Amino acid sequence: MTQIDTLPIRQFASWQVESNSEQPLAQFDEIAALLGATIAPLTEPSGEQTVWLEWLPLRTTGTPLKVFVHVIGGINPASGTPLWSQDDQFPQDGRLNSTTWETAPFRDVYALPVANLPAGEYQVVVGWYDPTTNQRLTVTDSQSADFFKIGSLIIP
Repeated sequence: MTQIDTLPIRQFASWQVESNSEQPLAQFDEIAALLGATIAPLTEPSGEQTVWLEWLPLRTTGTPLKVFVHVIGGINPASGTPLWSQDDQFPQDGRLNSTTWETAPFRDVYALPVANLPAGEYQVVVGWYDPTTNQRLTVTDSQSADFFKIGSLIIP
């Protein structure tokens, strides 16, 4: 979301997306498939980087799962980890629940605070986790990865 003075400006798009027959970018433990990912070409005046993801639910889960979108890079001195920014949320900011969702493709939007990131190149990664246990789903085609890189972000 961006704003002019105090007036918020939002773009509205359908939550549903057209299913395509192409191979998913990634699949997470037979729970959800990532169909598409777009990192906005410009940072919002609010200092946030918008990310659009398109998901296909494959089956329901026993507990509600969250999606994480993280900006990672070299070790962040504030946290001692490679995490620099994040937006973790339930699908469609709580509108969908993985315990009851239908197997229909949907769009999800994330806002990553990047205004205070030092100049450099970062990776943007996504994944799913159980917020009660913090257990992450694994990428099906990977031996051990619990996230999928959707792109890079360069902060000038």
